Amino acid sequence: VIWYLLIIKLIYCYEPGDRVSTLVQTYHNARKSPWTDLSIQNMPLFRSASSSIVQLALPRESNDKTVDSAINHLEDVKFSMSYGSKLLIPQVIMYDASERISLNELTITFYHDKHDIIRIKHDLKYGSRIKRLDPTHPSLTAFVIVYKWENEQEDDFPLAILVMFWTSLLSLAAILFVSYHSHYLNDVSTKGLIHNANRRRSISPSTSVSDHMSNISKNDQVYR
Repeated sequence: VIWYLLIIKLIYCYEPGDRVSTLVQTYHNARKSPWTDLSIQNMPLFRSASSSIVQLALPRESNDKTVDSAINHLEDVKFSMSYGSKLLIPQVIMYDASERISLNELTITFYHDKHDIIRIKHDLKYGSRIKRLDPTHPSLTAFVIVYKWENEQEDDFPLAILVMFWTSLLSLAAILFVSYHSHYLNDVSTKGLIHNANRRRSISPSTSVSDHMSNISKNDQVYR
């Protein structure tokens, strides 16, 4: 098990400059798009600060072939992002219908150790209230994305594996003890029931009457 976990750890290691896979999903007008890959130029590179302009597509019906990019200004436009298939930024508002503001900048900070991303956090910056709204303006579905990296050493992995091993061993010992104890109690209970049954059988009325009648018969034979 320990070797298996070590192999998994090595498989998912990043090297500086490796591209971190990024998926995005958009929500608007009670619809959501399927998870799709973010453009390569917008994906982060491991331990490499960068920034770029992201333009996201609105969700549409599968049979809708139009290229109209107009939004419903009465409904929010949201999106979610997933990094490395394990770290999620859920439902960020890209256009706020009630406030009539749109997202200007999304800053994502990756906290990492030597070869992996441990956690992420994000900060949002919105523009001022839009006075004259153009539902087709690309800025409503576009923003600047900024990637930052902070070193944060994860707990020592071998130590974590050792703790996991001893925890599993103690859990197994506890399970075996409970199983043995339950079996022992069941065995004692069964023996007790058998013993009580034997005692009842030895002093049962039918046995006593039978013995008494046998004694009477023997006495009659003696007198005769």
